Amino acid sequence: MKKTSTITSILLAGMFLFSSLTNFANAQQPNNPSQTATVQKATYVAPNGQLVNLALESNGGEVLAASYDGLTALVDGKVDKSVGAGGGEMVIGFKGGRSAIVEKVTWFIKGTSDYNVKEFEILVSNESPTTGFKSVGKFTTQNIKLLKTPHQEFNFTPVKARYIKWKALSRHDGYNDRGNIGNSDCYELQVFGRLAN
Repeated sequence: MKKTSTITSILLAGMFLFSSLTNFANAQQPNNPSQTATVQKATYVAPNGQLVNLALESNGGEVLAASYDGLTALVDGKVDKSVGAGGGEMVIGFKGGRSAIVEKVTWFIKGTSDYNVKEFEILVSNESPTTGFKSVGKFTTQNIKLLKTPHQEFNFTPVKARYIKWKALSRHDGYNDRGNIGNSDCYELQVFGRLAN
């Protein structure tokens, strides 16, 4: 009888532990699937001041200056076609001309290619789309598609800015003709941060 009582107690304790773990796991899941932030889809809908893709048009992002019109496709939320960077530079403004606290960018790599952008620079300004830019860093991509996170992440110290500039510096084959990296495979740039008050 004592042995049966001990087994019953162990079983009850196990069931309680399993139930507690299940409830904890369920509590970690968002109630609303639209609040799940996934970098892959290029649309980042998140409440309560979480990071959003500030460059995306549907989030109020806007290309204000570029070395040529085709670069606007880098922030359209689509990764189905590439555009060439050339002497690639692009300046993005945020929703309603507001400032934002920016802390990371992502760059989509579709697969290994000599034409992939190898190095790029991110600069920020609080003055205008053409003046006052200061570098927050130069970043190097991996020349391979990361299957779980094809948008490669590049973090930097959070900085307040009204404008952000992306500038292509080199390709993976080393080609650079006086700042022009020629035809290159460019798919998607994302800029993550929060709009400032």
